[in-house]
Amino acid sequence: MTALVLELNDAGLTWTGEYGVLASEPGYAVLTPAAVITGAPALAQAHLEPRLCRNRYWHDLNADPGSGDKSHAELAFLQLQKMFKDLGEPNTEVLVVTPGHYTREQLGLVLGIAQECGIKVAGLIESAVAASSRPAPDRQLLHVDAGLHRLTVSVIGQGEAAEVEREEHLIDTGVVAMMDRWAQRISQLFVIATRFDPMHHAETEQRLYNALPDWVERLRPEEKLSVDLDGHSLHLEHSQFVSALEDQFRALGQLVGRLRTPGAPAALQVADRLARIPGLCDYLGKLNDCEVVALPAAHTGAAVRDAIAHLDADPQRGLRLVRRLPWRGGPLTGAAPVSDVVVAPAPEPLATHLVYQGLARPVSTTLVIGRSPASDRARIVLVGDADGISAEHCEVQSRDGEFWLRDLSRFGTLVNQQRVAGEARLRPGDEIQIGSHKLAVIGMAESDGA
Repeated sequence: MTALVLELNDAGLTWTGEYGVLASEPGYAVLTPAAVITGAPALAQAHLEPRLCRNRYWHDLNADPGSGDKSHAELAFLQLQKMFKDLGEPNTEVLVVTPGHYTREQLGLVLGIAQECGIKVAGLIESAVAASSRPAPDRQLLHVDAGLHRLTVSVIGQGEAAEVEREEHLIDTGVVAMMDRWAQRISQLFVIATRFDPMHHAETEQRLYNALPDWVERLRPEEKLSVDLDGHSLHLEHSQFVSALEDQFRALGQLVGRLRTPGAPAALQVADRLARIPGLCDYLGKLNDCEVVALPAAHTGAAVRDAIAHLDADPQRGLRLVRRLPWRGGPLTGAAPVSDVVVAPAPEPLATHLVYQGLARPVSTTLVIGRSPASDRARIVLVGDADGISAEHCEVQSRDGEFWLRDLSRFGTLVNQQRVAGEARLRPGDEIQIGSHKLAVIGMAESDGA
């Protein structure tokens, strides 16, 4: 059976065919007096007429009539109808990949909208299952993806087939929030450097948002990117984009930590749209015993097409949501094919010091941390709030040039928001949390004598 694949992700509604991506556009609409504009043209006008812009209609899909406005279902229909018409393949069956948070009612709306568009739906497939084509032996497998308004982490069961065991979301922490953070940070940098404020006028604000994707694509670590906006020049750095999203990265790390099995290594499949976010894969790679696999562009569509033979095509059973698919390839980690990019943490200096209340303490052998460690041992005493803190709560050892933290308490110790099961290796940039107290791990380069 030859079929198209439609991935309903509002960050990029994507049509995939036999030879790759056929069309992709964001879930944006602008309601002008003359017509409804959708997709990329709507995104290019979103900040010129913000009161006329809509970008939540796929996320909150419903048929409720708006107050003098079009319903979400109507906007979804208009966008999907235009995309399908532009493809020019009216008689081809379509496999639809749907978000995991869609309810039965929303799935029914999807089918109704597709029928009105003349789309022959051959099946509905849950997105995290569709993307999980290969297992990760000896590791817990998770899938990380983003829409315009949410980040989603799914735990993938690894029996004979892939299936979602648990899924949780961070609402209003998706692509829109990330773009807003970047735009605000860059605007501040323009003001500081040139006194030009791109956010002061709608036209320059729109041009800033239009330029952002290209700037992000061109960013390189350790290099400055020269950009120009309305005749005003600025040098941007990779670290500025990363630091603007620290809160989102931290929240995502906490969500991953909540879903992980304590003490088990993990493999994180990161969707292409997220893997391109500067610094995100590096951040996830620093979580304890995590291997990060950045899925290539159009991965979900290709993975679904590989699964066509496994789908139940019995017309007597009717359409159903596929929540379980057999594996379609070898191990995800350790032997990833060239089409996948395994992202290892960037080379970094070894940990050398712990920082607590502004004081950096070197660790030469063993350093005990707690409420009142024994006075005959090298120690850091946590002062103030003592709730959830043992007298000797944990210890940090330097072994073969690496820092290792061992939990000694009955309350638990967190490293990067994840509870330590026994021991955990520490790297520069890690955050240790003991009760309400936080310590930072840093690596200080040796002086060259200058």
